[in-house]
Amino acid sequence: MNTFKMILKYWMKSKKDFIFEVIYLLMSTLFLVIVPMLIGRMI
Repeated sequence: MNTFKMILKYWMKSKKDFIFEVIYLLMSTLFLVIVPMLIGRMI
């Protein structure tokens, strides 16, 4: 809950930066999930 409040405050401050942050997080998460899968298939 505390983290959510911090995120909400940050979002209210600058929506554009928040959107970029979310996109970055999603991309990094996908990268962390997909890359090990690809490496696993190659081996």
